[in-house]
Amino acid sequence: MAKLTKLIILCCLSVGGLASCGGPAANASPKTSSIVSYRFTATIESYSAEAPLAAAVGDSISGTFKYDPTAISQRAPSMMQVIIGTTVFNADLIEPNSIVITNDTVHTLLSGESTPQKSDIFSWTVNNSAFASQFGLDNFQIVISLHDPTGTVFNNSLIPSQLDLNNFSDSSIFLNEQVHNGGGLNIGRAKITSLIRE
Repeated sequence: MAKLTKLIILCCLSVGGLASCGGPAANASPKTSSIVSYRFTATIESYSAEAPLAAAVGDSISGTFKYDPTAISQRAPSMMQVIIGTTVFNADLIEPNSIVITNDTVHTLLSGESTPQKSDIFSWTVNNSAFASQFGLDNFQIVISLHDPTGTVFNNSLIPSQLDLNNFSDSSIFLNEQVHNGGGLNIGRAKITSLIRE
């Protein structure tokens, strides 16, 4: 049917009218002053007709997430809640989850270019197999991806405390699922339309 992906933080995702999130901390909690919180909205631009969640192209997605940019592990302090239609997704801290910062990735030199292009990427992947099981899946994954093709947003690979949507030309949320003994499958993509720090 489909597949999912992974991420390094506690998350809550809601698709529909339900909403929930949480999870036990795997490590000692950081100082609350270091935790940053954002709320976001997105619009679904592509969605598989065979996907298990009740959603369609044009539907809105909203949610919130929190993380500690100073923490070595994001499992304990992080949280994410995403609402898609009528389904609620909660990231499981026990499962693989991660925030990855890619700084100045060098792309293959294209025809007519004298120097290769560089890009910066903020990527956060979260998983929840228990959530997926209610749809007959092995895993369900959400990926938040912020891409700057100019490579000017980040100066290093440290997790940033400030994210400005205007600095990223491609800002997306990917929905992935995975079935038993099957490969992963992307079932949907949404364009992030707002990202506001709280």
